[in-house]
Amino acid sequence: MSEAVRRVYLAGPEVFLPDAKSLLAAKKSICGEAGLVGVSPFDNEVSGMDGAEATAFAIYRGNLASMSSCSFAIANITPFRGVSVDPGTAFEVGYMCALGRPVFAYSAEPLEYAARTRRAATNEPLVVRDTAGDIAVEDFGLADNLMIACGVEEGGGRTFVADEVPADRWRDLSLFRACVAEIAAIRAHGGD
Repeated sequence: MSEAVRRVYLAGPEVFLPDAKSLLAAKKSICGEAGLVGVSPFDNEVSGMDGAEATAFAIYRGNLASMSSCSFAIANITPFRGVSVDPGTAFEVGYMCALGRPVFAYSAEPLEYAARTRRAATNEPLVVRDTAGDIAVEDFGLADNLMIACGVEEGGGRTFVADEVPADRWRDLSLFRACVAEIAAIRAHGGD
């Protein structure tokens, strides 16, 4: 098996955690145990840029190149800073789907998207409410917005959802391991 078909892009909001590098190293190690090569957003060297905007574009372009070099992605779609997937992760899921590469996703949040959204709209003081009350909430029983959930499934991937919130939703890697196992099984049977 060539390295190109074993490469897996690791998408998720972990990059914002204080221990991001060690967590992503653990994910890469799990991939390695399964004969896969985990590719982290931190694998791109970004230094010496002149200003924040130049740095942002260098990170963006580096991540696009990393995703393009991978045959699969694993995306942590656990709600981050709101009721839905981190927006950068959502973009990465869409990009990989557009490339025709299977995405395997996981969420440590067992509550479906519509239920989370309704809960936030009634309980969260920071959520802006529509005064007319006529904005719909999609309710398809999915883990996240239909464009994420359906894109994952239609592209040959699968979404794993926790039965209950783990003690440490950001560092529990059991659902990540399930994604790795699915990809390894596909590769073992000669699939793309």
